[in-house]
Amino acid sequence: MRAIVHLNRGFRERRLIHVKGCAAARCLMNGMVDPIAAWHADHVRFRHLLEMLEKEVVLFHSGEQPNYELMRDIVLWLRHYSDGSQHPREGVAFERMVLRDPALRIPVNRLLQEHCVIAYAGEYLLTRLDDAANGGDAGLPE
Repeated sequence: MRAIVHLNRGFRERRLIHVKGCAAARCLMNGMVDPIAAWHADHVRFRHLLEMLEKEVVLFHSGEQPNYELMRDIVLWLRHYSDGSQHPREGVAFERMVLRDPALRIPVNRLLQEHCVIAYAGEYLLTRLDDAANGGDAGLPE
């Protein structure tokens, strides 16, 4: 059963990355021209996706059937785009900010730690959504 999950996951990831890749590529090109505008657009897009995800979570908590595939696609895209594009660009900007003003080291380290927490939580959620999509338990751990 796990082999099928991995095969399906690979297909869905390629499909999702291909579909979302066009938007990501446009955002990357815009980021080369105006990185601040690109980060703003990223965060607007993240907020929209997180609002969609939250609606599905509300359904789950109310005992209704959420769209696990949609939830998984949202989390997968956020994870891949953040790790592959957005967080590396922010890392470069953070380094430059700290070089310019060493007093920013602590707040920048907090942001970098938040990125690690988001990555861990995203991977955990993906695992739970995979389980739910394959008929397993998606409930919260005890």
